[in-house]
Amino acid sequence: KLAELARFAGMSVRAISHLFVDELGFPPMRYQLELRLNHAMRLLRHTDHSIEVISEECGFPNRYYLTRMLSKYRKTTPAAFRAQMRHL
Repeated sequence: KLAELARFAGMSVRAISHLFVDELGFPPMRYQLELRLNHAMRLLRHTDHSIEVISEECGFPNRYYLTRMLSKYRKTTPAAFRAQMRHL
């Protein structure tokens, strides 16, 4: 996928990777993870979909990986985030 993006932009994979870090602060794969986490958090907040469905819809292999990534990068779990948002 990154190679396709680089080709589309007329850049090398290395150059586009550096551009991501310079402009967005993340390498491409981390940026993709951030987009997926943000989407999952929106779905957790605004839908009643199960965590399994949300993880699949956001491109995570399973709910456990989504939980691990949310815990690592957002310091919360899907269930805890959803419960917190319901109290706002």
